[in-house]
Amino acid sequence: MTESTVEIDAKDGAIADYTHGDGMIRFHHCKTCGCVTHYTSVPGGTPEDRLAVNMRMAARADMERYPHRLFDGADTWEFLD
Repeated sequence: MTESTVEIDAKDGAIADYTHGDGMIRFHHCKTCGCVTHYTSVPGGTPEDRLAVNMRMAARADMERYPHRLFDGADTWEFLD
């Protein structure tokens, strides 16, 4: 999965982004509710590109249609499978 293969369906101007900590990840969030929709690598920030999509923001039918892995982005930064 890369940024060019993922489409976030949101109205123009509805998503904002920020970085914090080491500044290597750009978190994109809804300006209305504040929920993180996805995150991407900051260009040149990490040796590998990172991309994650918060599928909890998707309809259940969409979530079940696509392969996905559970990831602990709060503590361990490891996949949970």
